[in-house]
Amino acid sequence: MQISEIALESRLNALVNNDLFSAFWDAVDFFKTKDLVLFYDTNKNEDAITAYTREQFISSPGVPDSLKTKFKQPATETAESIENSDAAFWLLAAFNGGELASAAINVNLMAPSEDV
Repeated sequence: MQISEIALESRLNALVNNDLFSAFWDAVDFFKTKDLVLFYDTNKNEDAITAYTREQFISSPGVPDSLKTKFKQPATETAESIENSDAAFWLLAAFNGGELASAAINVNLMAPSEDV
């Protein structure tokens, strides 16, 4: 892996936080499916995350063939560790300079902790 790829992966990982997971679960409620692509535009200050069903995303005009190919399967089918998760989704992020990065994001539900 090249240094620029490592830096891009680190920037992508930095986007994975509670706001992203909240957007995912809101989209699950809205679309009634967990088979989603979340697009995170880091160039926006407001409404930076847009959710699509995976099928809607890959059938949209203007989506590059490389992304259609990468997202042809649900994120839950990308790796055994993700197959065993509660849910998974595709994350596509746009950074300054037009750089794009994507990854399958694993979502594991955690039981609320009891206050001691």
